[in-house]
Amino acid sequence: MTTDYSKNDILFLGFDLSTQQLKIIVTDKDLAPLQTYNVEFDAQFKEKYNITKGVVNGDDGEVISPVGMWLDAMNYVFDEMKKDNFPFDRVVGISGSAQQHGSVYWSNEANELLSSLKPDESLAPQLGKAFSWDFSPNWQDHSTLEEANAFHDAIGKENLAKITGSRVHLRFTGLQIRKFATRSYPDKYSQTSRISLVSSFITSVLIGKIADLEESDACGMNLYDINKSDYDEELLALAAGVHPKIDNVDKKDSKYQKAIDDLKQKLGKIPEITYEATGKISQYFVDTYGFSPKTKIYSFTGDNLATILSLPLQPNDCLISLGTSTTVLIITSNYQPSSQYHLFKHPSLPKHYMGMLCYCNGALAREKARDEVNKKHDVSDTKSWDKFNEILDANKDFNNKLGIYFPLGEIIPQAPAQTVRAVLEDNKVVACDLDSHGFTVDDDASAIVESQTLSCRLRAGPMLSKSVGNSEEGGETSVEELKSIYSKLHDKFGDLYTDGKKQTFESLTARPNRCYYVGGASNNTSIIRKMGSIFGPTNGNYKVEIPNACALGGAYKASWSYECEQRGEMISYDKYIKKLFDTNDELESFKVDDKWVEYFEGVLSNQSINQDDEEGRLKLIEQIHNSENQTKSDLYEHLIPNFSYYFKLPKHTIGDQLLHRLMDINPGRVHSTLDLYKLHRNEISDFMVPNVMEKVLKEILKEERDEETSVSFEKVIDIAREFKHLEFTEILTQVFFEAIELEDYKSISEIARENWLDNVEILGKLTKDLSTTPRKFAYLNVFDQVFQKTPETLTHSQVTSALVLLNFRNKDLHQIPPKPFSFPELTDKIVTYVEKVQMDEIPEAISLRRVILEVFTIVYKNHEAALYKYSYYLENCGPGVQAITSSLLKGLIYEAIRYDNKRFDKIASEMQPEKHDINTIRMMMLLKSNFEINDALSMYFKYVDKTRDHKDPGTGRSTHALATEAMVLGLLLDEDREFAFIILEKAMERGVVTDKVEISHIKKILKRYSDFYIEGELWEDDNELRMKDVALEYLMNIDIVKI
Repeated sequence: MTTDYSKNDILFLGFDLSTQQLKIIVTDKDLAPLQTYNVEFDAQFKEKYNITKGVVNGDDGEVISPVGMWLDAMNYVFDEMKKDNFPFDRVVGISGSAQQHGSVYWSNEANELLSSLKPDESLAPQLGKAFSWDFSPNWQDHSTLEEANAFHDAIGKENLAKITGSRVHLRFTGLQIRKFATRSYPDKYSQTSRISLVSSFITSVLIGKIADLEESDACGMNLYDINKSDYDEELLALAAGVHPKIDNVDKKDSKYQKAIDDLKQKLGKIPEITYEATGKISQYFVDTYGFSPKTKIYSFTGDNLATILSLPLQPNDCLISLGTSTTVLIITSNYQPSSQYHLFKHPSLPKHYMGMLCYCNGALAREKARDEVNKKHDVSDTKSWDKFNEILDANKDFNNKLGIYFPLGEIIPQAPAQTVRAVLEDNKVVACDLDSHGFTVDDDASAIVESQTLSCRLRAGPMLSKSVGNSEEGGETSVEELKSIYSKLHDKFGDLYTDGKKQTFESLTARPNRCYYVGGASNNTSIIRKMGSIFGPTNGNYKVEIPNACALGGAYKASWSYECEQRGEMISYDKYIKKLFDTNDELESFKVDDKWVEYFEGVLSNQSINQDDEEGRLKLIEQIHNSENQTKSDLYEHLIPNFSYYFKLPKHTIGDQLLHRLMDINPGRVHSTLDLYKLHRNEISDFMVPNVMEKVLKEILKEERDEETSVSFEKVIDIAREFKHLEFTEILTQVFFEAIELEDYKSISEIARENWLDNVEILGKLTKDLSTTPRKFAYLNVFDQVFQKTPETLTHSQVTSALVLLNFRNKDLHQIPPKPFSFPELTDKIVTYVEKVQMDEIPEAISLRRVILEVFTIVYKNHEAALYKYSYYLENCGPGVQAITSSLLKGLIYEAIRYDNKRFDKIASEMQPEKHDINTIRMMMLLKSNFEINDALSMYFKYVDKTRDHKDPGTGRSTHALATEAMVLGLLLDEDREFAFIILEKAMERGVVTDKVEISHIKKILKRYSDFYIEGELWEDDNELRMKDVALEYLMNIDIVKI
């Protein structure tokens, strides 16, 4: 139904570009939502962009989004609005949000293309050349583990959080840029003029030029120093791949500062948070859709940041999202960073921040507890929450029972999946099993909600400003009373540390102002009442529903910015939005029994061990060692903060789990991981071995990096052999590729030949790049294993690559020490197999047919068989006639020149096609130069005089230059050096060859001749043969089969 806009003279648009859709919401001047338009990417663009759920899933955890799809989506939604007769001319302001952390890579042509868009033509084709890479990493991408390790090794988890507000996360932009610049697309990175976040990408398209990054969204890059409001130089060095420690680039090296400055220029400046417009809407949108040219575009921000703009959140307010995961968003003026959560600058409140706690274990953990409660009480509807809620409502106070309920590995704190129950007895936390210490299934109902809430409260405390006494309604607990409570509990439990940081009186007593609850579980009043009683906000709890929150936050931001511009001053955002909400009427408030004080003991009992009592700690570790406690590893992680305890603990206490903890925190200064492995071999359990191998590998690589020594991975391989009953696919795959990088041929061969790797998968990865000698060597080793065991899994292109490496492009491979297989024997087996299964008869296996013909002529010297094969291919195998003819011709010419065989000269001459391309011309000129030089010269002059010079698609070189090069080589083969020089000189004079690079290529051929020839000496036979070898090598590189 068409919306009536007749009473709306001013409209605002809010965008939300998420992973799976683009949504645009329309609001009026009073922020009332009027209409929503959207496009779901899979519904409209699945086939065009080959996407699933909005993304393309690549190898090794890569998840990317097509940038062109976003442009198509903008046109699609605006076109839908146009069909709906939407009054674009009434829109005065636009803002919005986008998925965070993604990056867009602009080409050098971007600004020109953005500013010259043609109306009524789609954006995507017009901006096709505006990007150096057509994709953007999605927030789900987890392909940057290598980069994450580099950031943490260089900066440290806590220090990185202190600088940027967050520790390393695989999706963060700085890591993605490092991967793009150093690993995946260094060539495209060098062609990149600017890098945008997805939020600033949309802003750029709307204003018709590349926009600056928005400051709050830029905090999610791991590159921006939040305190200094500027880029951090060391982090830029990491992202650019020139870090002194990680990349071995000296700061005095000009490359160091150049790379940093280059990246800083690509990212552009980051203006401080402002209400001012980024620009006016591009003429393209004015002409195509009818926008007013005065429409202002205000900076877009990240999706989580836009969410907090959709509600009247004031300083110290918390937004708790209770979905599959649990997310707590906190508005604070207190910058207290931690590696356990995120801090971003607030997008509209200067000197304020948005804190974000993200827990994996939310709804799933509660549902598991509910299911067990229902099972115990024989509830027929197993998904009913009634019994769970009944138990939860009955337990008003803290009953000294808590637990860790992690069905999934947890982020906060970083911990594996586990369930641990505990009771508080005699001021001590005692771990217990179900149905012991009075802990029943029913207790799980309260314990899980309480434990989840207490964890949020505990970690939110340092971020919240001192809110005691700030309540509009007045706090019920005075500062003096709180100090008394805190003092008593401190005497009982000692200092409290959370995630390695000491909690203070202020952080433990900071209360939220208001709490807002959203998400699926917010509909369960029993759960949110319990949470509200523990959080204890001073000004109330509210259940809210905010559909389209990100888009709505964008529209509100546009409205606020517009109002600020009209007044010419910054209006407090929280007060501006608050006026549009009546928090008692428009938001659903609910009353709770305030149990904030009562749950102090619950907070403290989570971590009640006195951190300063080292003697007591050592005794407790020994007690745990001697016990049957099922949670030893978790307790050791809490009790043993550093490796110095290795020297303090009695050696008999060092069992497998304790040793595992010590190895984890061992800095390697006194004992390496390998030392510990050898010293405590009998304590090594199977579960420890992968971690041991990973640490040994890191130490080997660090030693190679720091000391620039040659590396051997034998230590890791030896451990794998010792524990051959275990599976080490992941770690040994990493070792294998590290061995390739470091040219450790022995390790490459040993790993490939053991039954450790998924060789089929490894072969697929190696197939993508065979440019280096180690990768070729690795490819053949892995290929040999796959061929022996599962040849049916091989593709024709993989077989083609193997035959090429075994027989033609392998000079470098012959320099490597003895190989575990014979090149000729493996070639014979492959050819036999190919013929047996008729792989070369697959229509698309053109390259394989070419290589087979070259093997038969050049390697086997079986020309009759080659001619038979050729005839068979022509009759039965369809496409590629010209290509296979070229290969057979090459083989015959090769043999004719090598053995001065005129019979093959005759056959090749008869086979040559009527219409010569540059490859045929070059081969035939070499052939004729070997037998009748005048025929070769005639072919050359006819070609350069009669055909237009152009760029050869195979080599990228000038066709006339290639012909001249082959003619010069032919004359040298004919021992006529003087005429060869004359041919080059005349070609330059006549303009046949003009490019300096092309001329230098030809001169290199002349130099090869000079290297063999000494004036005044006889031209010895062996030197003639050496020149013939040069010609044959040149011939083999004409029209080569690409691998």
